[in-house]
Amino acid sequence: LLENMADAISVFAPAFTPMWFNTAWAEMFRELFGVDVRSVGLPADRLQAEFGDIFPTAIGQIRAGEQFTIEWWKDDSEGRPRHIVTTFVPAMEDGQLVGYASIHRDMTVQRETDQRLRDSLRTTDDITRSTPSGLFVYRYQEPDGLFLLSGNPSARRLTGLDVDAYLGCSFDEIWPEASKSGLTECLLEVARSGEVFETEEYAYQDDKLTGVFQITAFRMPGSRIGVAFVDITARKQAERARTELEHQLQHGQKLESLGLLAGGIAHDFMTYLN
Repeated sequence: LLENMADAISVFAPAFTPMWFNTAWAEMFRELFGVDVRSVGLPADRLQAEFGDIFPTAIGQIRAGEQFTIEWWKDDSEGRPRHIVTTFVPAMEDGQLVGYASIHRDMTVQRETDQRLRDSLRTTDDITRSTPSGLFVYRYQEPDGLFLLSGNPSARRLTGLDVDAYLGCSFDEIWPEASKSGLTECLLEVARSGEVFETEEYAYQDDKLTGVFQITAFRMPGSRIGVAFVDITARKQAERARTELEHQLQHGQKLESLGLLAGGIAHDFMTYLN
């Protein structure tokens, strides 16, 4: 089992010379130090040269029977920086060190992924601040939590919400009427499934906000969702006003037609009487 693990694992004697190691350990030290530990080993003086001040500290804690973890960086044979986390686990018997295990985990890929995520988040934040649409960002917490992380200037302007005062508050706490219409559950489904949610017309009213909005919600990196929206209240009011005017015009045209019809009938009736 240990031989086939991805982590580099070795067992050292009290003299700090390797007694056993798996393939991953041998390959890692060959790539990092150019040493074939299968044939020449990795003596303490070489460790001292490679790790400098860290090595004496590690030895001191190991001899005291204390587990010790360090993070270190080194360029491999191709010049690529490698980030390694190493844990030393001592084995004690009657207060004496009889050996220890070292477990090395290559964190390079994870750190690079984390950095890309941070870069992505910075890019996302730049977009969030500059978009003319309102945009709130919520953190999703399983199973049904949405908590406000940020809001861009347009979101503050369109809703009048003091975003800073509500940071960390739940979606339903900020927008108490949303759950009644099913909006909260729709946003939770975005976080769970990654499917985009869109609605062309959503009417909302509470003591903080009244209006009609076009909403698009989407999942973002880092267990977050974005809720972008456009205030279409004025447009909907204009559409209603136009519809009412059209109805009035149609009603007026009907009355005019009835008047003409009535006038025609009266004219015919008077002609008949004459």
